[in-house]
Amino acid sequence: MKWFIGFIVISVWSLWGLPVYADGDLPRTNIAVLAFYNVSGDPACDWLSVGIAETLTVKLAQVPSFRLVERMRMKDLLGEQKIGDSGLVDAATAPKIGRLLGAQKLLLGAYQIQDDALRLSARLVDTTTGEVTTPVSVDGTIEEVFAVEDRLAAAILKNFGITLSPEIEAKIRVTQTVNPAAFQAYSSGLTYLYQGEFAKAAVALQLATDFDPQFQLALQTLRFAQ
Repeated sequence: MKWFIGFIVISVWSLWGLPVYADGDLPRTNIAVLAFYNVSGDPACDWLSVGIAETLTVKLAQVPSFRLVERMRMKDLLGEQKIGDSGLVDAATAPKIGRLLGAQKLLLGAYQIQDDALRLSARLVDTTTGEVTTPVSVDGTIEEVFAVEDRLAAAILKNFGITLSPEIEAKIRVTQTVNPAAFQAYSSGLTYLYQGEFAKAAVALQLATDFDPQFQLALQTLRFAQ
């Protein structure tokens, strides 16, 4: 079953238009984006954990000098070692996770929701040295979650000292939906898909497309879940 799920997600990544690199032409830095930790502790907000990680993975994959670890593969590898996919990783465990995933950097993050206020924070951990970059944080409201994610991606890239071309910047800023309800349903659908619960994933993804019929990521992922 794992190979089938992996095939699904890899195929979906191709449909999303993510860069595909030949073995001899890999970018400089392999990065794994772990699920964001829900600081709020409210289970009703858990859906955002996967949603943020997926969004940042898609955005950062547009940077030519990055190669993003595919998140389904990451879930399988960490699951086999009984290591959770969350932001609760420290400098001591980062090297082991980096070796498992073939990642030079881990992107760890957290989010906090209070009323309608949203804070996203992230830090990068070097899996060789355990060195942690200065954390970055961005604030906004849950209704503007997409803009907040864009600001977080920009802050992460600033930490890398990377200057992007206007074309790459435009790709990173692409927002697949501006409907928060659609994004929530999509994120829930991805969570079910990763768990192998295809029927539940299809229901959630169908709901996402009902909220926003132009939400291409949800439409493409729904086809695989059905």
